[in-house]
Amino acid sequence: MNDRLALLSAVLANPADDLPRLVFADWLEENGTSDADAARAEFIRLGCLSKAKLKITSAETKWIDANWQRLLPTTIAAAPKRVKPQPARQGRFLRVLFYWKEADRTRTTDLSFEFVRGFARRVEYTNGHGYERFWRAIATDEPLAYHRPEIRPSLDGNRDVGWFARLLPTTWGEEVFARALGSTGGRSASEKAYPNMTPGRADGTHFHPLALRDELGIDAGNHRLRAAVATAMTALAREHMGLAPRL
Repeated sequence: MNDRLALLSAVLANPADDLPRLVFADWLEENGTSDADAARAEFIRLGCLSKAKLKITSAETKWIDANWQRLLPTTIAAAPKRVKPQPARQGRFLRVLFYWKEADRTRTTDLSFEFVRGFARRVEYTNGHGYERFWRAIATDEPLAYHRPEIRPSLDGNRDVGWFARLLPTTWGEEVFARALGSTGGRSASEKAYPNMTPGRADGTHFHPLALRDELGIDAGNHRLRAAVATAMTALAREHMGLAPRL
C-alpha cells in the first residue's frame, strides 16, 4: 500500500478524528501532483476548522460553490466535454445533473454528493446507466465515499409504487447484484425471477448489509436490500482504488 492509500485508510478508520485528515492535507501539500490534490488540502483544512463534525459552515458552502469541479475532475471528464454539468447545492449536498448521447438516445443521471470535512462522505445514484458510467470515476475522485442507490431496489421488478419508484437489483450490474443478494440470503426468493444469475459468488459473511453502520453519520437504512446493494457498491469502489473495504 502506498503512502496515499495508507493515509486515506487512516481517515477511513477514524472518521470522527480531524488529525488523520490534517495529516493527509499536509502530505498533499508536499506530494500532491494536481490541482485536485491542492483543492482537497484546502477543503480538508477548511472543514476541520469546525468543531461540529456533521455540520457545514457557510465558508465551506461558499468554497464548494466556487471549487466543486476541482474536486471531481475525473467524474466530469467521464461526461461529454460539450455538455456542461448542471449543479445545485443545498447545504452540504451537491446534486449534479449529467446528460449525454448513447446509442442515438439521450441519457441523463443525477449524482448527489454529501460533503463533510474535506471529502464526499456519500454519493447517490438515480439510475443504473449513470452508476455504470460514473462509479469508477467517482471512486477515483472521492475514494472514501459511501455509494448507494437513491431509489430503493425491489425484487418484485421495476415498478412505481405511489411516489416511490423501485428498481431491480440487477439495475446496478451483475457484480453488485450477486454480492448484495448473497449478503441478504435472498437467493431462494429470487431464483425463479433470475435463474441465470449466480449470487453464490458472493460470500454473505463478507457483505453484511449493515456493515458500514459504524461510519460517522452513515445510516444504511432499514430496507435490507438497499443497504446490501449500497454495501456492495461501496466495497467495489474501495477495492477499485486499492482500499480494503471496512466489512
